[in-house]
Amino acid sequence: MTTKSALSQHFSISQASLLRIGIFIAFAALVIFPLFTVSSASFYQRASAGKPVDLAANSVLSTNASRLSFDSARSAIAPFALMPQATPTPSIATFESTCVTPDSEFNLGQEVCATATNTGGSAANRRISWVDPSGFIRQVTPIAADPQDDHFTIPTTPTSTLSNGQVVNNIGNWRVNIISSRSSLVASTGFVVKDPANATADLSVTKRAPSNSEQVAAGSNGSFDIFVQNSGPDDAATVTLTDHVPNNTTFVAMIQTSGPGFTCTTVPDGLGNITCTIDTLATGASATFDFVYTVNTGTAAGTLIINTASIASATTNELNNADNSATATASVASGGNTGTCTLTCPDDIVTAANTTDGNNNPGAVVHFTPTSSEGTCGTVTTDHCNDCFFPLGTTVVTTSATTGDSCSFTVTVTETGSNVTISCPANQTADADSTCTATVTVGTATGTGDNVTISAVRSDGKPMYDCDVNGTNCTRRSTDDPFSAGVTTITWTAYSHDTPGPYQSVADEESHRTGSASCTQTVTVNDVTPPLITAVDQTVSADANCQAAVPDYTNSVTDNCSCAASDNSQDCIGQHRITVTQDVPAGSLLGPGAYPIHLTANDGSSNNGGAGNTTTKDITFTVKDTTPPTIQCPANITTSTDPGLCSAVVNPGTATATDNCDTNPTVAGTRSDGQPLNATYPKGTTTITWTATDHASPANQSSCTQTVTVQDHENPTISCPANITLEPTCPSGAIATYTAPVGTDNCPGAITTRTAGGASGSVFPIGTTTVTYTVTDASGNSASCSFTVTVKTPQAVIQNLINSVSASSLSGTQKNGLLAKLNAALDALNKGQTNVACNKLSDFVNSVGTLISHGDISAAQGNAWINSANHVINTLGCTNNPCT
Repeated sequence: MTTKSALSQHFSISQASLLRIGIFIAFAALVIFPLFTVSSASFYQRASAGKPVDLAANSVLSTNASRLSFDSARSAIAPFALMPQATPTPSIATFESTCVTPDSEFNLGQEVCATATNTGGSAANRRISWVDPSGFIRQVTPIAADPQDDHFTIPTTPTSTLSNGQVVNNIGNWRVNIISSRSSLVASTGFVVKDPANATADLSVTKRAPSNSEQVAAGSNGSFDIFVQNSGPDDAATVTLTDHVPNNTTFVAMIQTSGPGFTCTTVPDGLGNITCTIDTLATGASATFDFVYTVNTGTAAGTLIINTASIASATTNELNNADNSATATASVASGGNTGTCTLTCPDDIVTAANTTDGNNNPGAVVHFTPTSSEGTCGTVTTDHCNDCFFPLGTTVVTTSATTGDSCSFTVTVTETGSNVTISCPANQTADADSTCTATVTVGTATGTGDNVTISAVRSDGKPMYDCDVNGTNCTRRSTDDPFSAGVTTITWTAYSHDTPGPYQSVADEESHRTGSASCTQTVTVNDVTPPLITAVDQTVSADANCQAAVPDYTNSVTDNCSCAASDNSQDCIGQHRITVTQDVPAGSLLGPGAYPIHLTANDGSSNNGGAGNTTTKDITFTVKDTTPPTIQCPANITTSTDPGLCSAVVNPGTATATDNCDTNPTVAGTRSDGQPLNATYPKGTTTITWTATDHASPANQSSCTQTVTVQDHENPTISCPANITLEPTCPSGAIATYTAPVGTDNCPGAITTRTAGGASGSVFPIGTTTVTYTVTDASGNSASCSFTVTVKTPQAVIQNLINSVSASSLSGTQKNGLLAKLNAALDALNKGQTNVACNKLSDFVNSVGTLISHGDISAAQGNAWINSANHVINTLGCTNNPCT
């Protein structure tokens, strides 16, 4: 065999061996790799809930070797562990508070149920942690069963203040995780918390200069990439993206390249801004844009092109203002774009010591992925060899390019471990106060080992340590939060480390751990306070059936720890319930009277050998008749006065009444004029007030009113004097006198007035005048009467004289002489010869006077003729005597 063939054969055998070894390694990796879980500082809790996280909440797997952590729950590898096995995968999901209906969206103040399955039970030493949108752990619960439910009540306010004073959001994307005893992530799920009263969104904008626009020559186009997103939890309304045109540039275009459609301006506004708007940017929606510009000609090389964009909603609350604006920078090149250098170092590496150097110092031979370069970098060198020895501790490895660019990563070698011991404080027992809690001094566990730190987790999730902003270097609190009634378990854990603290981060602390030990302490708080019965003596009114129902006094009991039997609020889930008995059952119907009621309440606590704490109380329940009778008045009455009277005899009837408790209430009526009900009713309206009174003590009364109206419809009476006839005594006529009539009425207050003609003693004209008198009573009824006053004409008076003379006993000669004068006067008067008529009448007067003196006629007869003649003469104006 030649050397060459021998070498070939050796090479073939080596290849086959290597191939077999490679297949075995690949198979072993497939089996062993699931035994490792991602070590996430975001879920590490050194002392308690409320510590910051370093890993994004939605990261469940990482290929970063420095972040891989061995899950202690799987550390005992059986001899057949390398064989393929069907191991159930742990999982966790969220439900509404009863743990029945799946749900991933909740409001402030609601209770969330998380159900963890395939947990491995208590043997796996795992926990359930609740992480808020800011990355702080709010609650940790040890897993003791498979499956296991865990409840968490979301705070009622949009923000909370942690024990370290930091204010964190309660609105947004939460996560609930299964974590190992080393705080590595085993399983995770998310849920959203909203504020129904105030829509809230988390808008963000990022931007960068793409590689071909990091340097732009003057006169050339460049661009910036813009990415906007709404991370929720609610849709964002009236969203505006604003991008300011950089100095030394001219705007070319804003081009949307993905996402829901925005409306963008095409010309910068007065402030040099380009805006893009959209009515609604839904939760989870994102969009990308290219902002294209031209570098102004003559811009000096090296000038920075600084571009800033911002995003905001006009109406929706913003959850995080820190990411609402972003800035990117490019520079001006003298010519076309120049090359750039980008170096990418491998992730930090943490490994255990596995060898020693020539001086017997412990360490490890570490392989790392060489640094990659992109662009024009020149010579790239790394200051530490690969696959070489690294000592215990952390070594910084730096890669540099001739362009001056560089990057670094760390290699940390830890000790293989050291023995750790821990001793818990004694179990504690205390009595609950009025708030169902007790302040208990529990002490602190002690431990032994290298660089030991102690942490504690209370089963109620309340913190016992205060840590720095990195969640490390924790200090035991001087006073613990109060413990609720019941048993609270404190799990104390001691960790040994290869180096003493302080540590830079949770990941830094974890990387230096070399061992751990745990123990548990219990704090028992007994409820020794009996319930408080707040019911007091009560007086109620009887109902329409003269009864009242006994109230349910069982809801008048409170307790410092236990909940009412009817309280189904989230705070009362799993709490003891108060039992209350009352010897007169609620709802019993009782009539008027006083009734004793005995109440007994028990808080259902474990005190008194499980019999609980008991309180009794006696109260008096009194039923009173406070309902007035129902009364119905007779109908109102309207009638007329009796004839000739200003009143009427009326029968008003009687009111009727009923009562809820009294079958025969008393009814009485009272007139407004104080007269008896059977007395006559005067003209006008008389009110009768009817009152019904029951026999309760004190009595209840009710009233109604009835009116009796008596109206006067009877007319008054009046009688006028007889008609009057007069001779005229002056040119105007004659004075007539008469007695003015006065009317009478059945009711007082009638008034008589002259409604036509002249008054008595006034001058009435020649002719006939009607005089009318009207009487009107107070009710508007009226009556009238009339008579006439007739004043004769001068011709009629002369004619009457002619008739009287003709009928007298004078001789024919005497009559003819007088008649001749009278006829001459009448004829002259008819012809309008007033003076002739007056002269003839004067002759008549003289002749009559002669006859009287000779005794031919009586003085009475003659003077009557003379007066009539003189009346005519005066009426004709021949004399000027006054009217009579």
